[in-house]
Amino acid sequence: MDKTYKGMDEIVKSKDEILSKVESVSAVTQENSAASEEVAASSEELSASSEEVAAIAQNLHSMAIRLANVVDKFKV
Repeated sequence: MDKTYKGMDEIVKSKDEILSKVESVSAVTQENSAASEEVAASSEELSASSEEVAAIAQNLHSMAIRLANVVDKFKV
């Protein structure tokens, strides 16, 4: 009978350890998911910023061409 109780105690301890480890894995998975969402959001922001910089650069290029054309009119 004593062996049966010891065996049951070990089964319960093992179950508790497994449950604890599963909960830890679940917590880490949730943290990784949150981090992945943050990375995705940051990537989207970076992409939008890059597009904005490209548009500004294109606008600046156009202005430089117009300025060069205006300056050419004043050359002697």
